[in-house]
Amino acid sequence: MSVGRRVGRVLSLLGVGLMTVTGAALAAQAEAPYRMPPASQALFEDLHNKIVHFPLVMTLLATLFLWWGRRRPEFEPVSFWMVWATAASTLAAYFSGQAQARDYVEGPKAWLVELHGQQGIVIGIGQALWVLSLLRDNTRRFSWVLGVILSVMVLAAGFLGGLVAHGK
Repeated sequence: MSVGRRVGRVLSLLGVGLMTVTGAALAAQAEAPYRMPPASQALFEDLHNKIVHFPLVMTLLATLFLWWGRRRPEFEPVSFWMVWATAASTLAAYFSGQAQARDYVEGPKAWLVELHGQQGIVIGIGQALWVLSLLRDNTRRFSWVLGVILSVMVLAAGFLGGLVAHGK
């Protein structure tokens, strides 16, 4: 074997060894994979982020059922109880959000969290009016309009909440 080939093999082995050592060092610096917390902790941690999906979806569905109920009276009982459940879930979302807002008191998103909380108050009042509108015959037939307004408000609040949770 020629000297040139021997030198080439030695340099190759040194290169492979250097890449192996470098690769191991880089792998040690890489972040560890995500570890799932215990279910009891994960279920109740950041509870607002989990609860908010209920009033969002239920507001849209209750509005849809109220709209369908104008022509199909069999949807009225379903929509009535959906509006009640939506109002209850809105209360749960508001209070869990108030508890979670403490994490953002001093941060750059504090103003956004405050605006989002004010939206929650207005939506809660609107949900209460929506429930009351279903209790009287002369306002029940227009309650779907209030549902449309609340749907837009809930979607806007969800957008801001998404910015709080996921924005950079």
